Amino acid sequence: MNKIFNVTVPFEILAQFEVVAESEEAAIDIIQRMPTYKWNKPILEGLAEGNYEVANEEKVVVEDWGDTDEEATVP
Repeated sequence: MNKIFNVTVPFEILAQFEVVAESEEAAIDIIQRMPTYKWNKPILEGLAEGNYEVANEEKVVVEDWGDTDEEATVP
């Protein structure tokens, strides 16, 4: 089941990402593949060095089921 991971990578600024993934490793992999433009190198270096914090928060995700809005809590 997917969870929402908040990943913070400190460097000149704090890079914060909110990622929906199955695991912490999958969340980091997604961030490594994101185009972050001029901040790409320090973000990738921070991730490679393990210089990041991950918080996993339970959040309500709204899914579109057609004509109704169903809310599901992500464990």
